[in-house]
Amino acid sequence: MKKTGRKWHFSDSYEIEIKVSLVLLVGFLLSLNFISSYSLGKARLAQHKGFISNMELTLEFIQKNIEMNFMRLPDGGYLNDVSFLAGIDRIEIEDSLGVKLLEVSNELSQPDEKENKIVKTAPVHDKNGNIIYYIVVSGVNREGKNLRRLAYFDMVFRILGLIAGLIVAFLFIRSVLNPYKKIKKEACRLNLPQIDFDDIDDVEYAVRIFQGVIKELKEKETLLKAMYDNSEKRADSLARYNEYILGSISSGVIICDIQGIITRFNRSAERIIGYDHHYAQGRHFNELFGKKHRISQILNDALKNNKTYSRIEFEIACKNKGKLWIGLSSSLISDNDNNKIGAAVLLTDLTQIKKLQEFSNFTEKMTAMSEMSAGLAHELRNSITAIVGFVKLLKKILPPNGRALAIAEMIISESVATEEMLCRFLNFVKPLNVVPAKVNVGQLLKECLNLTVDMQRNKKITVTFEDNTDNRQIMADPMLLKNAFSNLIMNAYQAMGENGVLTVVVSYDEKQRKVKVKISDTGKGIAKDDLNKIFNPFFTTRDKGTGMGLALVQKIIKGHMGTIEIESYLNKGTTFTVSLPDEAIGYVKDSGAEKEKENGDKEIGEDVSQAIFG
Repeated sequence: MKKTGRKWHFSDSYEIEIKVSLVLLVGFLLSLNFISSYSLGKARLAQHKGFISNMELTLEFIQKNIEMNFMRLPDGGYLNDVSFLAGIDRIEIEDSLGVKLLEVSNELSQPDEKENKIVKTAPVHDKNGNIIYYIVVSGVNREGKNLRRLAYFDMVFRILGLIAGLIVAFLFIRSVLNPYKKIKKEACRLNLPQIDFDDIDDVEYAVRIFQGVIKELKEKETLLKAMYDNSEKRADSLARYNEYILGSISSGVIICDIQGIITRFNRSAERIIGYDHHYAQGRHFNELFGKKHRISQILNDALKNNKTYSRIEFEIACKNKGKLWIGLSSSLISDNDNNKIGAAVLLTDLTQIKKLQEFSNFTEKMTAMSEMSAGLAHELRNSITAIVGFVKLLKKILPPNGRALAIAEMIISESVATEEMLCRFLNFVKPLNVVPAKVNVGQLLKECLNLTVDMQRNKKITVTFEDNTDNRQIMADPMLLKNAFSNLIMNAYQAMGENGVLTVVVSYDEKQRKVKVKISDTGKGIAKDDLNKIFNPFFTTRDKGTGMGLALVQKIIKGHMGTIEIESYLNKGTTFTVSLPDEAIGYVKDSGAEKEKENGDKEIGEDVSQAIFG
C-alpha cells in the first residue's frame, strides 16, 4: 500500500485497485449473509424455547388451579379458554392409572404437522405427595415451522444473490476497463505523448493521457473564468440598475414573456394591485388575475393581437383593497431583430384622484343647486306666508264646525308640511360646515340606537350591536355623523315593520386606516333597478317619504371623505356599509352670499311661523 499525494493506493495499477475493491465488496456481502443466517438461527432457537416455556407455564397454571379447587377438575369451557389463549392444540387430564378423565381440543394441525407435535406432561399431587392426576398438553410450533421455511428461502435467495453479485461484478469490471483499453488503443494510433506501454496497464495509461489534457483545459478554464466573471459583473450591475429603476418609480410595472409568464412585478404594482411580487413572478397572468380580468385581457391583446393601449382608465377589483380606479398604458417588447419577446403594462392608481373629482363635481352641483334653491325657496316661502295669512283671515269669518273651516285647517297643515320639506331641501343643498373633533364611532352608534329605541317598542325587533374598534377615535363632526347614522337606523326600523333583526357592526381596518360601519336589516329590501337612484334627492320607496334622508346621509359621508355602499335583496334585507378615514375630512365653508341667503331664509321662516301661529 503506497501513498501518493493525499491518497493511499493498494498498487500503482488502477485496474488492480478496482479488482481488489470488488473482492472486498463480495467479502462484505458474504459476511452480511453469514450474519443474517446466524441471526435467523438464533431467532428460531429463541422462538422454540419460548413455545416450550409457554406449554410449561400452561401445565403449571392448570396444576395450580386444580390444587386451589381441592383436587376438583376444571370444566371444559375453562380449559378451552386456556388452550385458546396459550395457543395449545390439546389438553388432557388423566388419573393416576392413565384413564382419560377430561379432554379439550382446539387442534388445527394438518396431517404433515403431526410429526412436529410437541407433548408435555405434569403430575398433580395431593397433600400427602400421592399422584392424583396427569395433565398432558400438546401442540404444534407453527411459528417455528414458518421460521424454518423462511430460513430455507433465505438461504436460497442468499446463494442466488451471491451468484448474481459475482456476475454483476464481472460485468462491471469488464464494462469499466473496456473504455480504457479503447482509449489506449486510440492514443497509440494518434501518436500521443510516448509512454512505456509495457510498464503500466490500460487504466493508468488513460489516466496519464487525461492528466495532460486536463492540465491544458484548466489553463484555458482559468482564462475563460476571468472573462466570464468580468462580463457577469457588468451584466449584474446592469440588471441591478434596471431593478433599482423599476423599484423606485411610483408607477406599477408588470412585464411578461411571450408565453404570458410574469417576469417583472415591481413593488409599486404590488402596492397598487395587492399581490406580493414574489408570488406574482413566475406565474401566468391568467393564473394570477383570472382570464376575465381587464389587465389579463390587455396583456392577451398585446401578445396575440399586437394591440396596445395608451392612457386608458378603468375600475378593477383588487385583492384585499376593494375596487380601484387604474390608469394603464401597454406596450410590446421586441429584441434587436424586432421579434416580439413579451409585453409590459404601466399602472397608475387613480382612485384618490377619481374620489376628489367626484367630490369636486358633487360640491359644484350642490353649490349650483344651493344658489338656485335659495331664491326659489325665498319665493315659495313668501307664497306660503301669503296663503297661510289669507286662510287665517278666512277662519275668522267662517262659521264654526263647518266644512269650510275644516278645509282651511287642511290648507294650513299642508302649508306647514311644504315648509318642512323646503327646510329639508335647504339643509341638503347648503354646503356642509364640518366642525372636526375626536369621535368614538362605537360610542356614537350606541347613542344613535338609544335615540331610536322608541321605534322598537311594541315590536318584535331584535337589535345586535358589535364594536370591534377598541375605542379608537377619528377626526369627524359628531353632530353630522349622528344625524347620518340615526337616519340609516330609522330607515332600517321602517323597512322591517313589526318584526326583524337589526345588526350594527363597527370595526377598524388597519391597512386602509378606515373605520367601517355596517347597518343591516331583514326588511323588505330594495329592487335592483332602484339601487342606483336610492341616493338621488326626492327619490323614495315609501308612501310618506320625502326622498331627502339618504341624499343628506351621502352628502355627510362624502363631506368626511368617506364612502357609503348599499347591498339589498328583495324580501331579504338591506346592508349599508360606511367607510370613514381616521383623519382626512373635506372642509366646506359657506360663502358670504350663502350666509345672506341663509339669513334671509330664517327671516322668511319666522314670517311663516308668525303667520301660522300668529
